[in-house]
Formats: sequence, structure tokens, C-alpha cells
Amino acid sequence: MCTRCVPGAPAARRGLDPAPDATGLMRRAHATRQRPLTELTPEDLRVLVAQQLALVRVLPIAVQVLIEGPFVSGDFYPGDLLLAVIRAPDDAWDHLSDMTLASRLATVIGNLPDRMIATLPRNDAELLARFNAVHG
Repeated sequence: MCTRCVPGAPAARRGLDPAPDATGLMRRAHATRQRPLTELTPEDLRVLVAQQLALVRVLPIAVQVLIEGPFVSGDFYPGDLLLAVIRAPDDAWDHLSDMTLASRLATVIGNLPDRMIATLPRNDAELLARFNAVHG
């Protein structure tokens, strides 16, 4: 068992193959949890955050990636990691060892040009504004 891999599976399931009827997303999340944290790609981070797996370990890594490039993309579109992160439950941010991460991300979001925000799907500018209101 990799001690530097993403935790999040119940102890009885860790290291086991996913169930035969597992969906593609479940298989991907399982495979991603087996990878060392240092090898996670933006898409891996997006999947783990969206599935709310190991947020206490994954959110800090994702935020660091977003501070360097807020519109980094996973497999869908520029900004998909950002939107996954701001959709994380508000209480997930309370359990992080670095309590400044949410406010630092809010600062990055506050500095995004309107033209970049306009490229996000489904008018997700409201989600960005809500995140900043809560965490900024």
C-alpha cells in the first residue's frame, strides 16, 4: 500500500480492485487514489475533488495548481479544475492545515479578468462570486 497515495477508500476496500459493475468514473477514481500525490495531474485533481475524495489532502494541491494558473484544465475545458474546487463543500475548507488557502484562492478569483470568467460554462461566475463572498 502506498503511504503517499491518496487516501479515501474505506480500509476494507483499499488496494482492492473496483467491483466488476463499477462505472468508468468509479474505476478512474480508484486508480487515481493509488497514485502518489506528487504525480496527480489537473484532471486527477478534478476527479478527486468533484467526487469529494480525500479533500484534506487534495484541496491544498489543487489550490497550489490554481494559484499558478487558475484556468488550468483537466480533460473538459479551461477552468474545470477551478469550478470543481469552488464546488467543494464549505466545511471541507475548515479541515485544512493551511487555513489561508481558501482566502488565497479567493484573491486569485477576484483578480480574474471578466473576459476569462465569461468563457466558463453555465454562467458559473455566480459560483465564483459566492466562493469569494464566503472565503474572501
